[in-house]
Amino acid sequence: MLTFSLTLLPKIISFLFLTAILALYLKRKSLPSVLVRLGIIVALIFFAYLGFVKTLFTYIAWSQDGFSKYLLPPYAPIAYFANYSFFRFWLGFIIAGAMALLIFGFLIFLKKKRPVLLDGEEASLAAFGALISGWPGLIIFFPLILLLMIFQHLFLSLLSSSRVPSLSSLRVPSLSSLRRVPPARGDEAISMSPSPAENVSYERLPLTPLIFIAAFAALFFASYVLNYLGLDVLIPAKSAM
Repeated sequence: MLTFSLTLLPKIISFLFLTAILALYLKRKSLPSVLVRLGIIVALIFFAYLGFVKTLFTYIAWSQDGFSKYLLPPYAPIAYFANYSFFRFWLGFIIAGAMALLIFGFLIFLKKKRPVLLDGEEASLAAFGALISGWPGLIIFFPLILLLMIFQHLFLSLLSSSRVPSLSSLRVPSLSSLRRVPPARGDEAISMSPSPAENVSYERLPLTPLIFIAAFAALFFASYVLNYLGLDVLIPAKSAM
């Protein structure tokens, strides 16, 4: 029961929240801001609780072991156990929280600079995805989003280039249809020419589906991908789970 609560239960809760957010997004065509923010709060509280429970049960297990009890007070300073617990149970949570805060701040900054590029709740969704991906799932989460953005850009570029009209479809006006237009004065010519800022247009970046894909992939397949890449040393040991 304890193994279930420390290993499978976090994934189940994360999956339920992420699925509920996705279902409401598909139904409303917009992100449910209240549920996304509630998911962030629940994730922070729950993973902090997990770190505390793992630390407490490890201390109890060591104190009842004939050898490990000598690594605890009064036989040894508490610094060794504190160092062990921090790197085993808390460091991944801290890294995930820091990265979630970093990506949230970056997307909020980007939205203020270019409001049309991002939805306001995409920053919160990305922060929630980073939290539930955890460490080392973040190694899959963020690169996968970037990779999907590159593929998306290439696909949209190819799609737009395929819509270029052929030369045979272009109509050239006849000479009789052309009218003599008097040349404009200098000030009129300047006012009629568009400014460089008017020529720049920004298109909406559909980032929400990419965050969902990356979050689900990191939640369930991060350990398998890291094992395949030979990065399994980054995965916490089973004793830490």
